[in-house]
Amino acid sequence: MKPQGQVGSDERDNKRVIRWGAIAIAVLLVGALSYNFFSTQRSQEPAGPANSQSSTPSQPPSGSATTGTQTR
Repeated sequence: MKPQGQVGSDERDNKRVIRWGAIAIAVLLVGALSYNFFSTQRSQEPAGPANSQSSTPSQPPSGSATTGTQTR
């Protein structure tokens, strides 16, 4: 049987561990939610001039053969 002082100390330690665990989970949850929020905000921003060139379809230069058939 444990002495009465040890039981009280164990209960305090358990409460302390639970409290730190709850704080750690809350911090991780806030971090994950803020990362998700800011990453979706970044993907919804309008494209700048660097990205506008890639949105236009590329066309081969005129005079080049684009098909596999040859004319004779």
